[in-house]
Amino acid sequence: AQTTRLFSGDTELPMVIEGPIGDLVRRAQRNTDPVPAVLTIADARFDMELSPRGFSRRTLGICQFPPLRLN
Repeated sequence: AQTTRLFSGDTELPMVIEGPIGDLVRRAQRNTDPVPAVLTIADARFDMELSPRGFSRRTLGICQFPPLRLN
């Protein structure tokens, strides 16, 4: 079977991130500790961690949804 590089084209890559997103957003201004999450792409599931990142967008009310770091 031939393998395809992840970014070999410019098509969308459907994925789902599951985790306590609401909790992460609510506490983003004061807490950047990572939370457990799961990334699903096609039939593959990957355990990972999510954490809010940045400073200005996260703390100054510039963005309602904080930028996320996926680890």
